[in-house]
Amino acid sequence: MLANAVFLDLAQVAVPYDPAFLPLGNVSAPIIFTVFPAVVAALLYAGVLQFVPTRAALVFTVIAAITFVVTLIADSPTSQQSMACRTPKSQCWW
Repeated sequence: MLANAVFLDLAQVAVPYDPAFLPLGNVSAPIIFTVFPAVVAALLYAGVLQFVPTRAALVFTVIAAITFVVTLIADSPTSQQSMACRTPKSQCWW
């Protein structure tokens, strides 16, 4: 989290960012999107460790890989939200 804030400050020296680019508007969004998944992953690993102590790392890796693939599918251009943001009058930030 601190690395994100430091990198943002150092990068502004080389390349000034556009304030209209909302994902870099403040530091709280990267902090939230880093801490929340990390806590969920730690709780998930603790749960997996309780049920499958001998192969917890393998089971956790499989769950993480499946979750990653699902997130890629959700962001595919065929999803409704992505298609709606391709219209000329859309208000999507990306």
